Amino acid sequence: MNKEKQKEFHRFFDRMDGLEFEDYCARLLKRNGYKKVEVTGASGDQGIDIIAYRHRKSYGIQCKNYKGKVNNKAVQEAYAGRTYYGLDYGVVLRNNYFTKSARELAEETDIQLWDRDTLMEMRKHTGWIGVITGILLSAAVIGGIFLLIYSLQELF
Repeated sequence: MNKEKQKEFHRFFDRMDGLEFEDYCARLLKRNGYKKVEVTGASGDQGIDIIAYRHRKSYGIQCKNYKGKVNNKAVQEAYAGRTYYGLDYGVVLRNNYFTKSARELAEETDIQLWDRDTLMEMRKHTGWIGVITGILLSAAVIGGIFLLIYSLQELF
């Protein structure tokens, strides 16, 4: 991605409010192979905004979208949410970067930090792969429907 397109993309997700960013991240996770992706809702989420599954492991994701670096509070929330929901991994996903103290606490508490660079990398995997996957899934569903209809005709 050239520098101008990269700046344009950064402006795109930097302008989102918190709920828009959570929904965007949920869609991005789905496009990157996560299953059962659920946005928990604004209140009472216990520090986890999204719960998702990948390779039989559960992820609790705290989304943060604002200017400046994220401090320890987001890491504490992800840790508490991971514990509360009994998840395998806790993650803070954000549109920017993390403070040194947040990185240190994340390492001690085994919380994954997914920063702006991770977002950009996840976005790369949504291009043709996502389109091809969607087409193949649609073809499989349509094929299954035709088989079902054909089988039902044989019965009558």
